[in-house]
Amino acid sequence: MNISTHFLIAASRAYAGQVQNGGEPANQMSTVQADAAGTSARKSDAVQLSQSGREVQRLRDQMQVLPTACEDRVAALKQEIAGGTYQVDRAKLAQRLLGL
Repeated sequence: MNISTHFLIAASRAYAGQVQNGGEPANQMSTVQADAAGTSARKSDAVQLSQSGREVQRLRDQMQVLPTACEDRVAALKQEIAGGTYQVDRAKLAQRLLGL
């Protein structure tokens, strides 16, 4: 693989530009892309999800708004721990650790 110095110089310019912008990328095509392509034209990327991809995203969004099944139990445990009343069942803990 041969990496040209032209590309390395362009990459360092692009990085320096981002550092000067406080880490924000420029709104136009990066210097690396423009120099590597030999043009200053803007290019845009596009993503199209398949039907199954859109369905997965829709289900993920729905799951985000659902409460977890154990919220009440977690709240009760937090209250017991904070109050100093939480007791560990040692026999039950040993059984679960041993996979019995």
